[in-house]
Amino acid sequence: MIGGNLWIGLVIAFMLAVTRDAWTIGWVAGFVAVGAAGSWVFILRPWVGIDGDDLVVVNLVGERRISLIDVAWTESGSAGLEIVKIDASSVTAWAIQQGNLTAALGRPSRSKEIASEIQRKVTEAKVRSQASSEPFRE
Repeated sequence: MIGGNLWIGLVIAFMLAVTRDAWTIGWVAGFVAVGAAGSWVFILRPWVGIDGDDLVVVNLVGERRISLIDVAWTESGSAGLEIVKIDASSVTAWAIQQGNLTAALGRPSRSKEIASEIQRKVTEAKVRSQASSEPFRE
């Protein structure tokens, strides 16, 4: 990623050094604006979090809120964190991915830790839900 940004910076510097034409400066400004927007969409926007009793998944084009009680299981993989709901539908969180080499070597990864933590929160939410639905006994 750093190498790509460095290359883009060098191209922009070269273009501005070679010409002072208004069209070139406009094209460079447009190029930088598109690059900044792309960086936000692909790098900064996607995330996964827990908000109360909801699991929030923000991907490239939208946000999904899933009740923790409705989650059957989670698994990390190279395509992202797969969240399977009780009704067998699934949501893939693009923000949390496991490298292919890490998976092949069976090494611990941050994505597996996150999947385990989400599963722990799911279990806690289900226990709380069952405890609150049981009638009070003396």
